[in-house]
Amino acid sequence: MDSARVAVSNSRFLKRFVNNCLHTNLVLLGIVGGTVHAEENPIARIAEKRIIGPTTIIAESKSELNFKARVDTGATTTSLHVEEWAIEEESPEMAENVGKKIRIRIKNHRDESQWIESRIEEIGTVKTSAVDEQRYKVKLTLRWNDVKKRVLVTLNDRSRMKYPLLLGRNFLQGDFVVDVDLKKQTQSEILQVLEKPIEPSTPAKATPADDRLAESDEVEVSESLQ
Repeated sequence: MDSARVAVSNSRFLKRFVNNCLHTNLVLLGIVGGTVHAEENPIARIAEKRIIGPTTIIAESKSELNFKARVDTGATTTSLHVEEWAIEEESPEMAENVGKKIRIRIKNHRDESQWIESRIEEIGTVKTSAVDEQRYKVKLTLRWNDVKKRVLVTLNDRSRMKYPLLLGRNFLQGDFVVDVDLKKQTQSEILQVLEKPIEPSTPAKATPADDRLAESDEVEVSESLQ
């Protein structure tokens, strides 16, 4: 008799367990009603994010210039091509320039250029196949379609590279899922929204940013040397 009661109890428990699992799956699929919080469900978290392709167009807010960008989930920090720069009361020691104002001339894939001003936030070290290089980082506001973010950007000479802007995880995190199969037609739609021709401004005193390095050879090894 006791064995029969245990068997019935186990059967009821198993039935409730199966029903609960089935209901949860149906909620996830949207077949039945229910609430699934994004933080508890990876599928819901992904559904809330924008899809971005391996290449895209990014606008820099101050200059309103638009840049062809390569998306790199392996890069911690976004990197931007800089033609030249001028630092207030510049010191030959890079670390002593942290916190100072810097004017940089940026140029996009259409050879449109603008001077913009920012402040040196920190120095990053990039490991290449030959040597470790130190580079300035500044904060810039970048925009993709309706998403605008102020992020740290590494200043670099990318004149030998196809894309003047490398979009790193600090811009992607929390808002984007990368789809490497995204068609170029979608990229052109973004371009139509963002792209406007801008007349270049007159430069002041500037210092060349000489850093001609192969894109695939660069690995960031230190976030700051302050």
